[in-house]
Amino acid sequence: MMVDVLLEEDDKSLASSPGLEDGNVLLTEQARKMFLLCDHNGKGFVVKMDLARIDGMIPNISQQQLELFFDNADIFKTNYITENQFIENIRPMLLRSAFSDSYLRKTEVSFLFQQCIH
Repeated sequence: MMVDVLLEEDDKSLASSPGLEDGNVLLTEQARKMFLLCDHNGKGFVVKMDLARIDGMIPNISQQQLELFFDNADIFKTNYITENQFIENIRPMLLRSAFSDSYLRKTEVSFLFQQCIH
């Protein structure tokens, strides 16, 4: 199962524009859903082993990158992270993944188009 992150992209958008706010809301919702998948027991936190439940869901993100994400989010070295820590730290990964995936699709379409016209 892959997670699609839908974001509106506009180079001239200001931080207060509705499109960007909608994108932030969608990104946070996706992050929260992923947290809930990891926290299947409803403990209110996740441990590193829980990340296996979302392995493969974020395009271009490996299990090692998820573990590194966890280590960086666990700033107090308690071996667990809260929902807020999870969301704040996974959002940049989701955003990068969404943009790199979008870039790859655009490149692929461009390549196919070039093949069709030659």
